[in-house]
Amino acid sequence: MQIESSSERGKEGSLSVDKKNVDVNDGRRRETLRGIVDSGVEILEKLDLLEKAWPSLITEMVQEILMDYMFLDNYMKKELKKCQDSATIALHNGKKPGHHHHHNHQI
Repeated sequence: MQIESSSERGKEGSLSVDKKNVDVNDGRRRETLRGIVDSGVEILEKLDLLEKAWPSLITEMVQEILMDYMFLDNYMKKELKKCQDSATIALHNGKKPGHHHHHNHQI
């Protein structure tokens, strides 16, 4: 708000206010306030959606973790079996498990 100095006063002791500046400032304040309110409403709507979806999200995450763990367990068992089979084959062939013969091929 713009207030005129004492030399610009119309009557002694009264203040005149520039109406144009007040209107512009009020418009900016309303626009800013409207933006803040709109943002707040969007945040509340998103929180509401999250609150409604949260139980199913948790369930889904836990199911995925359990499935991953189940497949990891199967994978580990399968790989262990491969190692055991390799060791058994190596023992039957008279080799120590884990030792492989490497041939150097020169071209």
